Amino acid sequence: MKKIILAIATAVISGSLYGQGLKMAVSSSGEIISGGPTSDAAKAALEAHINFESGGKIVLKKFQPVKTKLSNQNKNSNCEFGFEAQISFSERCRWNIRQNDESLSFFLLKPDLPSTAPSDAIVISKAGDEYMVFGSVSFAPSTNGWISSGLISSAQPKSLSQFLEDRCVYNLRWISAALAQYQLEHNGKLPFDISTNSGGTLELCVRDSDGNDKNSAEHYKTMSNFLSKTSSLVCPADSNKQAARDFPSMTATNITYLFRSAAKDPAQFQRVVLICPIHGYVVDDGGGIEKK
Repeated sequence: MKKIILAIATAVISGSLYGQGLKMAVSSSGEIISGGPTSDAAKAALEAHINFESGGKIVLKKFQPVKTKLSNQNKNSNCEFGFEAQISFSERCRWNIRQNDESLSFFLLKPDLPSTAPSDAIVISKAGDEYMVFGSVSFAPSTNGWISSGLISSAQPKSLSQFLEDRCVYNLRWISAALAQYQLEHNGKLPFDISTNSGGTLELCVRDSDGNDKNSAEHYKTMSNFLSKTSSLVCPADSNKQAARDFPSMTATNITYLFRSAAKDPAQFQRVVLICPIHGYVVDDGGGIEKK
């Protein structure tokens, strides 16, 4: 097989692979910047693997690429194409996530088995249950390009509902950090504590009967320099909202997380300033996150 040299880019180190006509740009940490197996190839390999091992009883619904890297830059190495994938089950069963010491498998067992069943088998209680799986598809270089050579798990599978809730908490932590940065630069105050004459949004507050501010979008726009991305303002489980293209165009239709903009009660040490109406989490002005 022909030796080839990896392409060099900014902050990219040189290296080599043995493969026919394979060229890639690779960072110093081994992450593939360009070249390497494609997302379509990784998705097809995972889908074929799932279908074969489950007998068609598990369906790949969504495939999201994540970091792709070389296993070892200095040798004839595989590429690991990272992914997050959503799968759906067509019947009750036990999902044997390990088979013959494999790190990620999709073999199904009958739902009612004796205690000798694998201890880490996941019980699928009904048809239509959905899970998220995390890992990478391994690819080996060949004379015809890349060929898939197995699956590697990077984390324990999660039910879709738990995955979405975890991502919701991640979003809230991101927003909470932005709120803290804003307060540091504005004497401990939030946008709706500051008059519009001074760059805040106090006069724009419009609260509903639950205390949620209908003009939350305006408050977010004021602190956009601290947020950096609009996608963090939509709960992953909120199918009725879609992230705005940018902060200037953002409206209420692009926001899940609503501000509670009422003035702080002097008798209270902290106040709730943000809520997720989907999962029931609240964020206080001290950065605490709690599920009510």
